[in-house]
Amino acid sequence: MSRVRVTSLNRVPALYSRVLELQKLLFAKRKAGTVDDTLLVLQHSPVYTMGKRGSMNDLKSSMEEIQSKGIEIVSGVSRGGETTYHGPGQIVVYPIINLRSLGLGARKYVESLEDAMIDTAAIYGLSCQGRVPGKTGVWLDGNKIGAVGVAISGGVSYHGISFNASPDLSAFRDIVACGDTMSKTTSLEQELKPQKINLNTVATQLSENIITRLGHEGEQVQIGDIFDEIDRYV
Repeated sequence: MSRVRVTSLNRVPALYSRVLELQKLLFAKRKAGTVDDTLLVLQHSPVYTMGKRGSMNDLKSSMEEIQSKGIEIVSGVSRGGETTYHGPGQIVVYPIINLRSLGLGARKYVESLEDAMIDTAAIYGLSCQGRVPGKTGVWLDGNKIGAVGVAISGGVSYHGISFNASPDLSAFRDIVACGDTMSKTTSLEQELKPQKINLNTVATQLSENIITRLGHEGEQVQIGDIFDEIDRYV
């Protein structure tokens, strides 16, 4: 069984475009068998990304207004889903994994990622749900706390999940998040007020839950943060 390379959570948020470039390189290397399975665990700088079903119609404010808030807009992303937000305080995990070697199909893979977020919220006493009819991601009392948007090719995954630990939830107001005009978004910190959470701890719990849910038995190897990985490959 191959190793699992895991990045530690970065303190300085990372630009989406740089991480996407890294993902593509690691994805190609994983397909070629020249790098082990990898979990990129990170925080992004503020960005709205549009998946295969996303469009500029998902923006509730003008591009000028959004960009004046320091939020990047990236369209044409190859993951599934519509438009979503990433930013500081939100833990993003991009598993670049050979799913065939784990015997996982697409549906089981997505459900495993949802379950890992549910497991993480449960550590803090929150009872979340996945597989909600007509919806994607992970929910708590009708509010979304975790999103899934993956891509799989040749049995290898990229893109992944975002888990709202303590992001600025107001950033979701300027978009139709994940194509859902009615639902609201919440976070771990919002639900636990006035308790503060430790982002590094939550990130570690989430990555460990992902590895467990995927049934991966490889040795976990810490490889620095996302910037170390960018320096290594990009």
